Amino acid sequence: MADVYINKKYFGTVDDSEGFIKNLKKARREGKISTSLNIYYDGNYKEIHIESIKGRARRPLILVENGKSKLKNEHINKLMDNELRWKDLIDQGIIEYIDSAEEENCLVALYEKDLTEEHTHLEISPLVILGPVTSLVPFSNFVQSSRLNRGSKTQKQALGLYIANYLVRIDTDVNILNYPQTPIVRTSTYDIFNMGEHPSGQNLVIALMSYQGQNMQDAIILKN
Repeated sequence: MADVYINKKYFGTVDDSEGFIKNLKKARREGKISTSLNIYYDGNYKEIHIESIKGRARRPLILVENGKSKLKNEHINKLMDNELRWKDLIDQGIIEYIDSAEEENCLVALYEKDLTEEHTHLEISPLVILGPVTSLVPFSNFVQSSRLNRGSKTQKQALGLYIANYLVRIDTDVNILNYPQTPIVRTSTYDIFNMGEHPSGQNLVIALMSYQGQNMQDAIILKN
């Protein structure tokens, strides 16, 4: 038996929690209920939380059944030929959006070759873990998360040439960069998003040399 909460409000109890969750997810994937609904089971407290409120962070994942991805090569070919749309993949139960709570009950594989019978979902691409802005930060796999946050904010706050006809537009109070450049070092998502068409920064080369001290990564140790 488990208590059921809908948007944080107590609704009732169910005897077969596993079957209840399975049927609810099946109905969501078949389009019988809203696809924005997410289900989380807390085994410690025997609670089922159903969320449908706005403002939740949700991300798309590929469904996995019996250790096999539901996204096949024929689906990819149809997407490339514009015979399928993203919404069609959701309506057909191939892609579904998972929030952070429901992800606690999921086992997500990074690559299709890693799939087992226990996996429930597959990442669309390891690149999407960081998000579109943070994935533009070079060497993100070598730095700590705080530097990724700083790098993503720098990307969002960067100046560039936001539009070609800015001189004749009504919004005259804008800031542009006179000589925008494309970065010397870039990630693979830079080309995917066509960021080269909208350069938003300049390349700066900084040389640091310690005087009677020692270098340590990005810091300088000074001696008395």
